[in-house]
Amino acid sequence: KLMGYPFSLTAFVGISSLCGMVVRNGIILVDYIRELREKQQMTVKEAAIAAGKRRMRPIFLTSAAASVGVIPMILSRSPLWGPLGTVICFGLLVSMVLVLFILPIVYTYIYSDKPKKQGFWSIPLRPVVILLMLGLATPSLLGQGTVLTVDSCKRLAWQNNWEVKKISMELEAARQVKKEAFTNYFPKISAGAAVTRFNDYLIKTQIPEMKLPVFSVTPTGPQPTNQFTYFPGMPLNLFDYLNVGYVVAAQPVFTGGRIVNGNKLAATAVEINQEQLKNTQTEAMVKAEELFWQYITLQQKRATIDRYLQLLDTLYRDVTVARKAGLVNQTDLLKIQLKQNELKVTKLKLNHGINLAREALLQHIGLPNDTTVQFVADSIVVDDPNNYFTDREAAIKDRSEYRMLEGLVKAEQLQKRMAVGEYLPQISVGVSGLYLDAADRITTRGLLFATVSVPISDWWGGSHKIHQHQAKVNEAQFRLEQTADLLKLQIQKAFDELTENYFQVQTARQSVDMATENLRITTDNYKAGVMSVADLLEAQAEYQKALDSLTEARCNFQVAKARYLQVVNRYH
Repeated sequence: KLMGYPFSLTAFVGISSLCGMVVRNGIILVDYIRELREKQQMTVKEAAIAAGKRRMRPIFLTSAAASVGVIPMILSRSPLWGPLGTVICFGLLVSMVLVLFILPIVYTYIYSDKPKKQGFWSIPLRPVVILLMLGLATPSLLGQGTVLTVDSCKRLAWQNNWEVKKISMELEAARQVKKEAFTNYFPKISAGAAVTRFNDYLIKTQIPEMKLPVFSVTPTGPQPTNQFTYFPGMPLNLFDYLNVGYVVAAQPVFTGGRIVNGNKLAATAVEINQEQLKNTQTEAMVKAEELFWQYITLQQKRATIDRYLQLLDTLYRDVTVARKAGLVNQTDLLKIQLKQNELKVTKLKLNHGINLAREALLQHIGLPNDTTVQFVADSIVVDDPNNYFTDREAAIKDRSEYRMLEGLVKAEQLQKRMAVGEYLPQISVGVSGLYLDAADRITTRGLLFATVSVPISDWWGGSHKIHQHQAKVNEAQFRLEQTADLLKLQIQKAFDELTENYFQVQTARQSVDMATENLRITTDNYKAGVMSVADLLEAQAEYQKALDSLTEARCNFQVAKARYLQVVNRYH
């Protein structure tokens, strides 16, 4: 703040004007120094001192005259002209010292007649001056903070609102489910292996000793002889390890349509979530606009109270003078003081309401509670509601809520088809490979197979499950028809509220005109001594009330317009 004034637009205009005057005086001083050095062959120090003396009178006179001229602006305590006068008055006095004393010293150091050293002072003057000016201007620009309009708030709510982010995550999950369902069209491949080691042989036996006959080989074949050979016997141990591996690939050929309907159901879920995201984004933007206009309403009401307090301050000073002259009673002063105290309490409540509304808006649009953010309202347009009228029947079909319910009906129908598919024959084909390593012998086998499964015993209970899904389909269709009727009523109600707010704006404008004229007449009569201070205070109160009603009506119209455009799917 500047001497109790807010850093407003007029203060920024004053800084811009001040920069122009300071730069102009500096350029004239530097040009005169260069002229003295070139034409009169003065040293840098002599030229700087001479130029400072030569320019002291015009700069001092113009700065002093301008500073004194804006003192009435400062003393008026006007929120419009006070910041401008403060910036110009004190800015000119400070800049006069900078131009007449600091600038010649800096010039002398930069353009010294001594041999220049490599370093900072070898930098040319022009870039230094430009950077210095930018450095002085940057804090004033940054002090303005971030300015957000209603469109900016809507855009931020569309991007940063927590509910929008939540629905976006749900949409991404639905998309992943859709991709998962698509994989059911492809074969299911599985593989496995097992390695087993036993602490002893599974088959453990003994071949006994025996005598085995001996055969002789003849051209006609083996012939028995009367000779025998002795077999001493031997142990027989088998299967102390087992290694098994397999691969199976199965392709579903017919599953009762469950794979196809499952993919359609996943796609429908994605569409429903997309409509839900669109609806949530729109609701977030409408809510942001509602919070924005609520904040603007409170701000404008506070500005009205500030103007009213200034009028009361002026009236209090006038009545104080009249009281000292014996023209009015002490009760008139007390009435003014009571009104001032009442307005101060109202202003305190408004300040608290403004802080809460600001914090709620920042939270809704996903920004931290930063005090540098400023909310600025563009021109508030209040036009004929008929310009936004849309046929209800056409608007219903485009509503996100209606499309979501249509998607739910479709989803229930697909659920029913999938339930029917559970009780139809299931056909699949596949191929399998087997690897077996046991008893020091490796065996591999391949297998082709086809399966047919018919759930015969489930048909009885399945018929009831199918009827259950049909009931859910009928319920979803009934809900869709019921919602369509409710949406028609919602659209009509929103248009009626828009029309009512438009009428309230027109009525409030007339009330402001009448209150303004009443205040003017009452003020003239008070100055003429015809009316009392109580009458003037009442007229001022009616004027303030009329202004507040107009402000509230105009902002409520913007909210009602946003709500109507939302319900007819024309909100952007």
